[in-house]
Amino acid sequence: TSLGNNWNPHTWEPYGDDALLGYVSSPFVTMQILNSEDGVYQWVYEMATEINDVTATHQEDLTKYAVKLQDGKTAEDTTEGYVYEIKLNPDACWEDGTPINADTYIYSMQQLLDPAMKNYRANLYYAGESAVAGGNAYYYSDQEGYYQPVGNYYESVEAALEDGKEPMIDVWNLWGAQGYTDADGNECPQYVSVTDEVVYGEAVDDTFSCA
Repeated sequence: TSLGNNWNPHTWEPYGDDALLGYVSSPFVTMQILNSEDGVYQWVYEMATEINDVTATHQEDLTKYAVKLQDGKTAEDTTEGYVYEIKLNPDACWEDGTPINADTYIYSMQQLLDPAMKNYRANLYYAGESAVAGGNAYYYSDQEGYYQPVGNYYESVEAALEDGKEPMIDVWNLWGAQGYTDADGNECPQYVSVTDEVVYGEAVDDTFSCA
């Protein structure tokens, strides 16, 4: 079910595509079993030669990039676990011999987050533990506003409703409802309020099928 035209790390969707990408791409490091009996693993460097924790000498970055620290911790007493230096493999290159260096990675990140392209996998860089500083603002810089997951701010949809917010559902991507209409022929919007009771469906042989 996975085709070659889906092997783009910026746009892949099914997990089958992700599995195939593992065979045609190289990570900074990979993990291999050192001792199968004891379950001991070791890091094997590929596109990197070293990865070092440099939090102690870059504590100012914790404040500069508004890093969320553990409860009770401050930037001044945090010396590990947040800022890392990745030393790239100097022999890495494309098949035509063009070197792969830091500029290569920066360019790729910029293309992934490019607001004009809206890459499907950009969320890997604008949200979650791999988000880059300013990635969220850059990705949505061409829009007046954008939606955020309810879970970023509330424990549940009910909690958001109690706070006077109006949680929305992306029914196009969740249920494939793009192009659906209601009984009066009004098209289904991409984002629908969880409190909206309008029924949308698709017309089949001049009849209205609910969905």
